[in-house]
Amino acid sequence: LLGIAATEVSLVLGDGTTDYISLTDGEGLLVVENERMAGRIAGTVGIQNLDSVSLEGSLSLEINDTGSEIDHTFEVGGVQESLVLDAGSYLRFAAEDATLEVAGQSLSGNFFFERVETTPTGDEAAETVLRIGGSNIAFFLGDDKGTAEDESDDVGVRLSDGSPGSSLALLVTPAGVAGEISGAASLRIPDILDTNATVSVSVNTMLDPVSETFPIADGDEQLALELSAGPYFRVDVENFNLTLLGQTLSGNFSFEEVRSAGPDGEQNTTDDEVVIKIGVSELNLFVGADAGTESTNDDVGIRISEGSAQLFVYPTRDEDGVANGGTGVAGFFSAGAAVYFEPGQGIGVDNVSVSINTSGEEINEEFDVGGETVSLVLPKGPYLKLELTALEIELLGQLLQADFSFESIVTDYGTDGVMGGSGTDADVYLTRISVDNLFLSLSAGGRDFVQARSPENDGASVLEFVEGD
Repeated sequence: LLGIAATEVSLVLGDGTTDYISLTDGEGLLVVENERMAGRIAGTVGIQNLDSVSLEGSLSLEINDTGSEIDHTFEVGGVQESLVLDAGSYLRFAAEDATLEVAGQSLSGNFFFERVETTPTGDEAAETVLRIGGSNIAFFLGDDKGTAEDESDDVGVRLSDGSPGSSLALLVTPAGVAGEISGAASLRIPDILDTNATVSVSVNTMLDPVSETFPIADGDEQLALELSAGPYFRVDVENFNLTLLGQTLSGNFSFEEVRSAGPDGEQNTTDDEVVIKIGVSELNLFVGADAGTESTNDDVGIRISEGSAQLFVYPTRDEDGVANGGTGVAGFFSAGAAVYFEPGQGIGVDNVSVSINTSGEEINEEFDVGGETVSLVLPKGPYLKLELTALEIELLGQLLQADFSFESIVTDYGTDGVMGGSGTDADVYLTRISVDNLFLSLSAGGRDFVQARSPENDGASVLEFVEGD
C-alpha cells in the first residue's frame, strides 16, 4: 500500500462541451494498491453553468479506481489520517450532509456529481452528461404551518433522512435537470390522511419532455427517463387510496406544490399560499349502497372506473378570511361512469360531474398550476357529490329522463367532533340519491300516449342511506 500526499491539484468536470464543476488548489491523500488508485482531495470548488440547481455544502473530489470499498487509516507527517470511500470505479465530486435546491424544492442528503454516458438508442449516439446521485435523501413538499421542527401539523409529503432505500439520480444538461428520487415517505392531511407509502419523485426543470437512459449505481443499473415537459417536482404514489367523506378514491396519485391567490384573491402578491395539487389517474370511486360486500353485483349507486381527477389541499379560513389552522380538500372534475339503479344492472354514461368539498366553507379560489390559472368555485361543504343531467333510461320500452345526483355528506362527526376517527370517534355518513326534472313518456306502436313532467320548483325526490364509517 503506497500513500501519496497531493497538492496544487486542479480538475474540471463537465460533459465535454460545458464545464460544471472546477477544483483548484486541491490538497489530499491518495493510496495506490495493486496498481489501482483511490483518494479524496479538497480545495476551492466552483460550480458554474448550473442555473437549475444550487448546492449548500462542501464538495470534495473522490477517486476510486479499485472497484472495492476503501477503509484505510495511515500516518501522514505523524498524523493519523482515514480514507473511507464507497465501492465502485469513479471520479466524482461529493458532498455529505448538504442541501441541494432543484425545481424550487430543497433536498438534504449526501450528493455526488460525476460524468457518465447515456445509452445510445436508435440513430442517436451516446452522449456525455453530468449525473447527480444521492443517498439519505430528505425533503418536505407542502405546508409545514411555519413550524419546521414540528411535524405533527404538516400538510404534505415528507421523505425523511434515512428512509429505507432512498436514492436520487438526476441528469444535468445546459437546458436544465431531470431525474427521479425514490424512498418511503409519510403523507399527511390532518383529519383526512396519515399514512406511509413508497413514493417516486419525477423532476424536470425543462420546458421540453425528456427521453434518456443513463447509468446509475456505478453503471450496474440503467435509469430510463420518460418525462413530460416541465417544470415540476412531482411525488407519485401508485395503487393508493384516499378516503373522503366516507368514500374511497383509489388509483395512481401525484402530489405537487402550487400556489393559491390567498385571501386577497390576486396571484403573485404577498399573501399567496402554498397548496398541494393532487392528480389522480386510473381513478375508481363508488357512491351509493354496496350492501357491505366487495362484489359489485349488489351495488345501487354510481361507479367511476379508470377516470382522472384534480384536487386541491388548501388552508381553511375564518369569516374574516384569515387562515384558522384547518385544512380542506376540494375539486371539481368530470368522468365516465356506470349507474346502478338495481343490483348488478349498470347503465353506462359518458359524463358525470363530480364536486368535492370537505370543509364547512364556500370555495372561491384561484391556483397557479404550471403557469396557468385554475379557478375553483364550490358551495359550502362538506360533501362529495356526483351529478348527471338528463339521463335517459328505457324501462319496459318506455322512456324515463331525469337529473340524478349521488351525494355523501357527514351527519355526525362522532365524540371527537372532527372529521375522521374510529370507534366512538367514527363519523356517520349519509348517502343521498336525488331525482329532479323527471320526464316520463309512455308509448306504443311508435306513438306517444302519455307524457308527464315533474312540477317545476317542487324540489327533488330523495332516497337516503345512512352508513357508519
